[in-house]
Formats: sequence, C-alpha cells, structure tokens
Amino acid sequence: MLSDNLFIPTERLILRLPTVNDAEDIAKNRSTDFVMRYNLYAACDAEQIISELENYEHILLTEAESGKIIGCVSLRDDPIRYHAGSITLHAWLIEEKAYNGYMAEALTAIIPVLFSEYSRLSIQIFSKNTASIRLAQKLGFEQEGYIEQAVRTPSG
Repeated sequence: MLSDNLFIPTERLILRLPTVNDAEDIAKNRSTDFVMRYNLYAACDAEQIISELENYEHILLTEAESGKIIGCVSLRDDPIRYHAGSITLHAWLIEEKAYNGYMAEALTAIIPVLFSEYSRLSIQIFSKNTASIRLAQKLGFEQEGYIEQAVRTPSG
C-alpha cells in the first residue's frame, strides 16, 4: 500500500497519487489510440477512472513545469503469483512524450519505493512493444516467459 502522501520529484517530473479531480484528464489521455495500442484498456470516461481509483493504486506522471498529466503507472495484483508479495505494473505515457526517457525516469524513481512494499515486481508487455521491452531490460527486469494468445484486444 503506497503512502497517502506519495510525492516524488525527478528532473522533469512529479510523481504523485491521483485525486478525483484528475479523473477527466486521465480518462482523456488513456483513451487515445496510442495508449490503447499496447495496453488492455478500452476508451473510458471520468466515472470509470474514479471507480478504478477506488480499487487500484496509481502513480501519476506529471510534468514538473506545467503540472500536466503525461502518464501513469498502475499497480495490480500479479496474476501469475499467488500471495507472493508481488505486484504487476501497467504503465502508459501520452504520445507527445513517448520515446524521450520520461517512463525510464519515472520507473527509476518508483521502483525503489515499490520494493519497500513488495518483494517482486512484474511487467507484462506485448511482444510487439519493443520500446517497453528494451526499457524493462534496462531497468533490470528479466523475461520469465511468453504467453501465446493470452488476451483478445478490442480489435481482435
């Protein structure tokens, strides 16, 4: 369980917990084709985000200068490990900020905080998402397996 006052400044970002007031911006950003391409998200509205905020932990990536929400890391139960002190990270970043090191900057700051709460972190990445695979490797994650036909996206 993350601290209610989580606030992590990095060089270009402020990492913080979301509030209900963020729901509309989160929904708008997360519902883009770019974000949904490699995530199992469907387009959503602010009400759905508010429901998620009650059921899952999220860490927002906001620009330090503008305060604009540019991404999110969501924490979910690890579907592979049962009662093993493990959590799965789901992350997204808006297209305008992608491929510029923002997610690496955020995860580098978040991972030590998460290891104070959990003994194991996992990330599930689509095999075609080569940028995320490279980032996970750079951060020290190791590929443990490959699950074929594990999901069905809205596009099939």
